[in-house]
Amino acid sequence: MNKSVIKKYAANITKNDIVNFAYKENISLSDSEVDVIFKAIHFDIDVLLEDPIAYLDDSKGKISDEVYTKLLDFYNKYKKFI
Repeated sequence: MNKSVIKKYAANITKNDIVNFAYKENISLSDSEVDVIFKAIHFDIDVLLEDPIAYLDDSKGKISDEVYTKLLDFYNKYKKFI
């Protein structure tokens, strides 16, 4: 998938979208974890798309191990579309 399409889609994601997706996937997120994910999507999207694993590793102290693992799983599942 074209990175510009991903960036355009990401620009419209809200915190509520993140919470709803997490709920649907049975992931429990704290408010600070929602903020970290929202910041990554809205303000650090270029860095996130350039090196997602490094970005996730840098975020380890800001999110729980469970959330880190789930995000890594999602990346591995959907990386072929990036």
